[in-house]
Amino acid sequence: MVNKEELKRAKSVMTNILIEIDKICKKNNINYWIDSGTLLGAVRHKGFIPWDDDIDICMLPEDYNKFLNIAKQELKLEYFLDNKQTDLEVLFKYSKIRERNSIFVEEGENINEKYHQGIFVDIFVMNYLKNSAINHRKLYNLLLKIKDLVEKRGKYKKIKFILKKLNVFYIAENIFNFLFSSKIKINYLGYKYSFKEIHSLKNIFPLSEIEFEGHKFPCPNNADAYLKELYGDTYMELPPEKDRVWHAKEIILNKKCFFEKELERIGKN
Repeated sequence: MVNKEELKRAKSVMTNILIEIDKICKKNNINYWIDSGTLLGAVRHKGFIPWDDDIDICMLPEDYNKFLNIAKQELKLEYFLDNKQTDLEVLFKYSKIRERNSIFVEEGENINEKYHQGIFVDIFVMNYLKNSAINHRKLYNLLLKIKDLVEKRGKYKKIKFILKKLNVFYIAENIFNFLFSSKIKINYLGYKYSFKEIHSLKNIFPLSEIEFEGHKFPCPNNADAYLKELYGDTYMELPPEKDRVWHAKEIILNKKCFFEKELERIGKN
């Protein structure tokens, strides 16, 4: 069980990671902005939402790819670029910058996962979204449900076989690629494989700045409209007490020290 002091110290590590990302982005003219609960925290609390336990940032595809190439050379040694290209065991499709000498066990994870588990900042790609995609939302969501259904391991094998024969996966992937195009800059941005977040470009660019944990970071120029798109008109209201929970299962701030103690404990048994 994570206590408040551990969470506070982990948040300090996350903030330092964000400062490192910001330094690299400014040096290399890479645009990014704080997103989701991080942006909400900045607007409502001037920092982390008290019960939040992560930092989210977004980039456009061209900035994201540029950052990945540069970060490998310019990140401080204590940080690690974590994605499917650098860590074959990861399950996510985006990237994280992690602190090497720590462990952050998220909900649904164990402490001994094969992939890197350091304290992190999430980096998401916000793709250009064709205007016509708005009209395809229902079709997209239906295909996504089918895709999720048939990809469950060991289940629905007959359905999976039939749908494969019908090339549903091929059709779905092509629809995703049609709706989200990095070649066409229209009026909207959204996450590939998700219609949960669709934002107007005019609410994001040109980027502004906002205070977060005593530092200034890039944010959408119309943070109010952006947050209303995410959370509705009442985003400034605090949720019920029962919903104010963090998701970290365990936080270890000094991995080396932790494992040395574990080895010592095992040796005594």
